[in-house]
Amino acid sequence: PDASAPTAPTALSATPVDLTQILLQWSPSSDPEVGISYYLVSRDGMQIAIVYDTAYADIDLHEGTTYLYEVKAVNGWGVESTPTQASAKTYSETTAPVVMLVECYNDTTVLVTFSEPLDAATAQAVSSYSIDNSVAVNSAKLAADLCFVILTTSALSTGTQYGLTVSNVQDLAVEPNTIVT
Repeated sequence: PDASAPTAPTALSATPVDLTQILLQWSPSSDPEVGISYYLVSRDGMQIAIVYDTAYADIDLHEGTTYLYEVKAVNGWGVESTPTQASAKTYSETTAPVVMLVECYNDTTVLVTFSEPLDAATAQAVSSYSIDNSVAVNSAKLAADLCFVILTTSALSTGTQYGLTVSNVQDLAVEPNTIVT
């Protein structure tokens, strides 16, 4: 049996692809006696894959999070190389929520639809909303889908057009994005 370890993978790169994916690539290892059978890929100290090529896409990750990767070659006798390490951070979501639709449901209820899920504390803060023409916002309730807010207001007049201002409402990104007016 070949008891000597194969060469370690070289030129390991860890490249973020999007909010939840990192691509690993490396140059092949060698073992002149029995060759390379596969590579072991670990993330943050836990083995996550056996790979028969020199690339691996790690998916279903958390946004804005740094991960440490380790890749080892394994030869035909099961002997592992020394590990090669690289780290990468997934991208963070950087777009603030947007008001998509505002509807008057009745003379004291306004429905506001947002482009993405919201942080409950900021979405339900009455101070985050103002309506012109001296209309008071009495309460704000975030719906279960986290994209829809129900405002209870003082009386609205039929046929009158109102302007709604939204500020300081945040999304659920790791580093929250805020609507600023």
